[in-house]
Amino acid sequence: MVDLIREKISVTLPVKMTGGEKIKPEANNSDTNDSIVTKKILPLGLIAGGGLLIYYGVKGPNASKFVKKMVKDRISVIETRVSDFADNAKGYIWEQFRNADAPISEYIEQRVIHPQKFTKLLEKVNVPRDVLTSQDEAFELLQKEIYKDVRAGATDFDNFTSFLYSIRRSAGDCLNNKRHRTNLANGDLITLPQFKNGKRKKLLEKMSKQIDDKVKSSAEEMQAVENEVFEKYIHEKSAKMAEAVTQKRDNFAEIKRLLLDDSFAKVRQSMGLGEDFVPMYNQIPTLENFSKLTKSELKPQNLPDGVEHIFNGTMFGEILKTQDFSKLDDESLRIIFLKMLHVQNVQDIGIMADRLRLKAVVDGNKDLYRVSIAKLEFLQNKLQEAGEKELFKRLQIDFTDMTAEQKRARFAYINDAGRRLGFNNLEQMHNSLSVSHPEYLETSFSKCIDEIKNKPEIFFF
Repeated sequence: MVDLIREKISVTLPVKMTGGEKIKPEANNSDTNDSIVTKKILPLGLIAGGGLLIYYGVKGPNASKFVKKMVKDRISVIETRVSDFADNAKGYIWEQFRNADAPISEYIEQRVIHPQKFTKLLEKVNVPRDVLTSQDEAFELLQKEIYKDVRAGATDFDNFTSFLYSIRRSAGDCLNNKRHRTNLANGDLITLPQFKNGKRKKLLEKMSKQIDDKVKSSAEEMQAVENEVFEKYIHEKSAKMAEAVTQKRDNFAEIKRLLLDDSFAKVRQSMGLGEDFVPMYNQIPTLENFSKLTKSELKPQNLPDGVEHIFNGTMFGEILKTQDFSKLDDESLRIIFLKMLHVQNVQDIGIMADRLRLKAVVDGNKDLYRVSIAKLEFLQNKLQEAGEKELFKRLQIDFTDMTAEQKRARFAYINDAGRRLGFNNLEQMHNSLSVSHPEYLETSFSKCIDEIKNKPEIFFF
């Protein structure tokens, strides 16, 4: 542009003579031939592009002021281009994520089961044996739903976040192309005219740096806007999916509670039992009944007839049949806790004991189930203790200087223990332990709870 501004192009124009004859001037004497008219002008493209104004601007008495104004105007153009890109990017990203709620809705429809679907099986039955039959049917159906989550590979939530990030990759490629086409560094914006004889060099260097810095910061700003909008939508959609998954888990727990409450209430009313005949699964049992077992009763024993279905899908029926309970030390109990499936928790052992307790009352043969119930009470008590020890051992880590990815692996490890203790997510665990175990508040993990809640796409498991 500098050369264009300085350059003048000689154009020779043909001139009509008196006889109407056109004469072409000779190249070697064009400056002296009186019959030839020559004019020196600026290039048409330069004039049309505003170059004429720039040319005379740097020649005038206020040249410095003119250049500063020109730089200010060019920075304004850059800011406008960045603003336009940001608006377009927000709209485009919203469009890409608009249909991301569809998989969430589908998941809720298929997996977030309403408790009424199961409790209705008990609504019309009142005879104690019919109550037990309907309860068994309901628990069998519930178990099938729960065990859909027992599979190798990614979880439903992991698959959903992978879907979100695939949208980001695809949309990001398109936006990268748009951003590159938003050329902030083209010559029209960053090239400055030169003063005659190289004057005001420092001013030009300063103005040039100002534009260069603006171009660089604006490019970074466009990338930052893009990242911010992507993260906003990924967070929002992940939070919705995490809420749906948690609701599913909470509903499973609620269904178990309702099935037991309704069953106990119907049997209690039908058989005229006392108000203290209630489910006990949600309380840590004492070892009073277990302490009354004889040495022979502590040894492996077959289960009573007709109760195998209560232990389906778990290892606890096998434990009752094969383990000598007099030899179950702390390490053995810890291993049992770790072997539990992530869809099972310590309270499920209490639920098994309650179902046996119901059956004992309805059958009128408490002694038949006494040993199995006492051993289940022992397991619930000791596995709760072993689980809490394991959990707090995992909590004894300083997360202060860890990256999000480093935290993720360790938080997943903590969540794994928490799920076996009945917590459906890390926030539930935090809220419970903050009350029941004040020492928990001294852990580094407890200080991370806001980060966990604000980044479900990373810290929900």
